[in-house]
Amino acid sequence: SSLTTSPSTPLLLKILLPFLLLANHVLFYHAQTKPMWNLTYHTDIAISATASTIKSKATFDALNLPHHYEFTNKETKVVETFTYMDAIRKLWKAEGLGGGRVELLSKISAALLVAFSGIWPHLKLVLVHLCWFWPFGRGVWLDDDGDDDYDEEDVEVEEEHDEGHAHPTHNQTIRKRCNRKTRRCGCNNSEITMIRKNRNNCFPSCSTTSSCSCCSDGHPHQSHAIRTPFLRTLSTLGKWSLADVFVVCILIAVLHLDWNVHPDDIRSGIEKELPTLLSYVQGKYPDAVKDCTDLLGYTCGKHALVIHYPACLACQAAINAAYSHPGWATSEGKDIVEGVTLEGGGYARLRVVGMIGTYYFCAAVVMSILMGLVVEWMDGRDGERVEEKLL
Repeated sequence: SSLTTSPSTPLLLKILLPFLLLANHVLFYHAQTKPMWNLTYHTDIAISATASTIKSKATFDALNLPHHYEFTNKETKVVETFTYMDAIRKLWKAEGLGGGRVELLSKISAALLVAFSGIWPHLKLVLVHLCWFWPFGRGVWLDDDGDDDYDEEDVEVEEEHDEGHAHPTHNQTIRKRCNRKTRRCGCNNSEITMIRKNRNNCFPSCSTTSSCSCCSDGHPHQSHAIRTPFLRTLSTLGKWSLADVFVVCILIAVLHLDWNVHPDDIRSGIEKELPTLLSYVQGKYPDAVKDCTDLLGYTCGKHALVIHYPACLACQAAINAAYSHPGWATSEGKDIVEGVTLEGGGYARLRVVGMIGTYYFCAAVVMSILMGLVVEWMDGRDGERVEEKLL
């Protein structure tokens, strides 16, 4: 029989479970279409820089920079929002990963993500639906192989016929097993008839993994069912979805990047990376004349006014010295940075924030596992009912 018509299944489950399975499909659909998480940063920084030495003040004056400068940044921004489909698309395109083997592995990952995180959760629920509604057969078979606890003997069994029939009563000799410990023999006539008809299909001796039971006469029997091992396989494979939950939870829990902004750390970082910073600035602003025109706010070079010549020449000299002298960053440049007093501080934070899709997915996975366990439990109860009836 099917579980939905089995007498051992409570009426409440017969009514609710199909609707709960459909609701589980809806939860998985929302989890795969709604935003799952986003990458967010938050900054709250207030830094002031003051030129405090003659060399730093002179450089600031040449570049037309104020001696005192304040920088304030307080911002919260979502860098990017991720969905299930975004993850598949990015893996398939392999953006920023280069080509060759890495791109192939990225495409394989996208295909696996579609199969195991997209299709499999719904397929598992469909198969649970099948196990709930489809009438799978169940029975018990005599273990007719040798057993140390049993002897075989010839016994005569009289086949009785209904009254009113002309068929004579006769005896039949069959092989029957006797328990050495209890000296009680075999089963009733109907079971013997069943055993005789199916003697060639009997299962081998019960092993440690077999489902065996005994009748009231001590005769060993082995359960035979298709639905039970199928449900156990579904339960095992269904736990794959927990891997997705663990990955999302790990991302949310682990990706907490905090940077505490301290003036001394900023100065030491600038001094250490000054050659790199200078190389970047030179690549972006290579023309000293144009740079001075932008900094001073008036034309420099051949078309500069006479009154602006001194300022333009001082500005160009400062920039050309930084660009052209290889050791400028570790000598004069370092002195200028050390002559700037930094005050203030702040922090910057980078977070992965779970969104509604994550909660839908976690609820759907837990619900799917629970539904599988309930159906497996009902199958076990139905199996006990059938075996008690047969034995």
